[in-house]
Amino acid sequence: MNSMTRLTLAQQSNFLPLTVWGYDLWRKRSLSLLTGEKFPLERELGQFLDWVKPVKGQHWLDVGTSTGNYARVLVHAGATVTALDLSAGFLQGLPRHPRLHPHQGNMEDGLFGSAAFHGVVVAGTLNETHSAERMLDQAVQALKADGLLYLMYLLPPRKSFGKLEQFIGLKAGVRFLQQMTTRKYLQTQSLTLINESQHGIVSFELYRKSAAPKENAVPQKSVVSQRAVGH
Repeated sequence: MNSMTRLTLAQQSNFLPLTVWGYDLWRKRSLSLLTGEKFPLERELGQFLDWVKPVKGQHWLDVGTSTGNYARVLVHAGATVTALDLSAGFLQGLPRHPRLHPHQGNMEDGLFGSAAFHGVVVAGTLNETHSAERMLDQAVQALKADGLLYLMYLLPPRKSFGKLEQFIGLKAGVRFLQQMTTRKYLQTQSLTLINESQHGIVSFELYRKSAAPKENAVPQKSVVSQRAVGH
């Protein structure tokens, strides 16, 4: 796959057969490990649907779909889903369904037109991408007026051992994002935070896009800078 954007190590790892093979084993346990509480995939996806429903008849974009966990529940709930991923290996493993459309590519490359989707979900991918700002910009652009943006991303660890986790994460291409700066950045993009929860270092956030751009909104540069790790 050719991308106009330089890929991080985390993104490049998605092309490895071992990553595709072991993803679901990791994903079933990942949030329990990251939050420090019992947080199975069923709970994660149940929260997502509770926040965004009803979705029947809507067109959603799942950014970094991997094995399609979010895409599957959306399709089951009646939505049409474009499942986007860098890796052909992941996309080939998706179930075949008339309302599930695999699409290989990088969200940062500006693949979709304006106002193409009723909803966009970015669950985890925001920490792996080269530019969080660029990915968020493209997600907002792809949303219809009054559309929903659902995010799940990792925050900087606060405990003493968190510095080591951040160092390991940076070496692997995973960046920890600042919650308040992420939220402020999205406010400048005419998005309103309508639901949120935080468990450990995992932040879940749901935004709604305003029907009309804010007149006084001023674009801000690098406000979600991933170099701000540890602040």
